[in-house]
Amino acid sequence: MKFLLGLIKKVIHEHTIPVRLDGISRILVVDLNYIGDMLFSSPIYKALKKTFPNAEVAAVVYRFTKEVVSANPYVDRVYDLPKGNLFRQLGPLLRLRKSKSDLVLQLNTSLRTNFLMWIIDSKYRLGYDYQNRGCFNNIRIPIATRTSRTRYRIDECADLLEQAFGWEVADREMVLHVDDQYKLKVAEVLDRYDVKASDTLIGIQANCRETWKERRWEQSKFAALANELIERYAARIVFTGSKDDAEYVRAIVQKIRRSDNIINLVGGTTLMELAALLQRIHVFVTVNTGPMQIAISQRTPTVVLMGVTPPLITYPMNVPIFQYVWLGDHATSSQLAVDSKDSMRMKSIEVYHVMDKVNYLLELRGKTV
Repeated sequence: MKFLLGLIKKVIHEHTIPVRLDGISRILVVDLNYIGDMLFSSPIYKALKKTFPNAEVAAVVYRFTKEVVSANPYVDRVYDLPKGNLFRQLGPLLRLRKSKSDLVLQLNTSLRTNFLMWIIDSKYRLGYDYQNRGCFNNIRIPIATRTSRTRYRIDECADLLEQAFGWEVADREMVLHVDDQYKLKVAEVLDRYDVKASDTLIGIQANCRETWKERRWEQSKFAALANELIERYAARIVFTGSKDDAEYVRAIVQKIRRSDNIINLVGGTTLMELAALLQRIHVFVTVNTGPMQIAISQRTPTVVLMGVTPPLITYPMNVPIFQYVWLGDHATSSQLAVDSKDSMRMKSIEVYHVMDKVNYLLELRGKTV
C-alpha cells in the first residue's frame, strides 16, 4: 500500500513550501471527526479568516458535529456529510467539487479523508503526509506519526498552517460562541431545580461513547465522589450526557444518598445548551470525551480523568483551572503494562485523587467548606 501511495505522489505535482497563496476567495476545511476534534481545529478557522478576511471560509463535517462548528463565528458556511460509505457521500462531494474552492485543508492523517479531498479538488490541497497518506494533496507536510499521537492536538493543527505557508498562528484558544438564547434556556432549567446563586454546582460527565469503554471510571467511584462533595460543600451535582448515557448515569444516581442534591440533565440539553450550562458550573469532572473540550472552550474549571490517552495530547498543560488525573501518576507498573484498550487503566484512579483536584479548583473560585 505504501508503495502504491508513493506512486500517486509522484503523479501529483507538489508545491514547494512555504507556499505563497494567491487568488484565494473560497477556503474549505475537510473536518470529518468527532465533537472534541471540532474544538481542537476551531482556532484554524480564525487564522484563515484573519489572513483572508474577504474569503469564504467553509467546513465540511459530519452531521452530528454541525452544531458545534456552526457556533464558530469565523466559519461562513457549514456543509454536512453523512457518516458512512463513500456512495452515500458521493453526491455531496461532487456538489462541493462544483463550488470550486481555491484552498482545501485536511487536519488529520486519514487516507480516506485525503481521497475525499481529491474528489472535491482545489488549486491548493494541504495536509499532513504520514507514510504517503497525504498522496492526493499537492501541499504535503511530513509528519513522523499519525496525528493525535504525540502532541497537543491544537498545536498540531496550527503548525500545519505555519509550516505550509510560513504564517505565525499565535492565537490558539478554542472558539465556541454561545448565543444568549442558550444561556436563557439554561437559566430556566436551573430555576426549575431551585438553584440559588450561592449554591456550589459540580458538573459530572460520567460516560463516553460505547467504542471508548476503557475511558470509563467505575460508577461506584463517581457515586462516592458525589456523596463526598455533597457532604463537604452541600454541592448540587449536575449530571450531563446524551440520552444514550441515561441508563449508565441512573446506576450512579441510585447510589447517591441525597437525591435532592442531584440535577440529572442527561439527555436534556443540546450541545450549545451544554456549553451554556458549563458557564454556570463551578467545577466540571469528566472522563475524556467531547464535553471535556466544550468545558475547556468555555474556560470552565475542569478535572479530567485520563485513562489511556496521555493528557498532553488532548488537554491544556500548565493551566491552573484545567486539572487532570492520569493513570501514569497513580497506576502500578503492572497496570501500566496492560494493553491500552483495557479499562483496568482507569481503576488506579481513586476518589481522593479526584477530590484533591476539585478542592483546589473550588478554592480558586472562592468556594470553601
